Amino acid sequence: MEEALVVASSPDHRLAGRRVREPGLLAGERWVTFPPPRRRREPFATVLEQRLHAAGIEAGEIVRIDSLTAQKRFVEAGFGIALLIASSVHEELRLGSLKLIDIPALRGGVPVTLVRRQKGYLSGAGQSLVAMIKGAGGTRSPGRRDASSARPAASAGGRGASAVPGRSAAPPRKSSPGPGGPRR
Repeated sequence: MEEALVVASSPDHRLAGRRVREPGLLAGERWVTFPPPRRRREPFATVLEQRLHAAGIEAGEIVRIDSLTAQKRFVEAGFGIALLIASSVHEELRLGSLKLIDIPALRGGVPVTLVRRQKGYLSGAGQSLVAMIKGAGGTRSPGRRDASSARPAASAGGRGASAVPGRSAAPPRKSSPGPGGPRR
């Protein structure tokens, strides 16, 4: 399973909303991407350079920003363009603060990876997500393991992973009355 990549720009960019069949039109552009990781293998950190090289595009400058939100704000302000995961820009496209540049030479995707805690609680929603990713295993890149063959990550804190961002899947803890005993 892969997530599509798109080129995002500010609405005022000279190529915003256009299809660019000639990659040379992007020569000298400032591109925004993530910095390379220090110790772990992170395929998305190097995808921009790989795609630009394959398309024969000479970047003017590559700005490395470690926050997706900061990258999008940088692009919205007109300081560069970025190759981003399509689902990460839905809101900005809806609001009109970002526009896409359709560049067939840069089309592609990055693999979706499921990471979950070993022996952690997995809610019904989480189980559905695992089943969905396993079912999409036929679209994976050659040489990559899909979610059905991947082992769950070791637990860092003993609590279950959540399928809903910002919510713990572990059962809620009972709160203690705090200092001074129970309130009446």
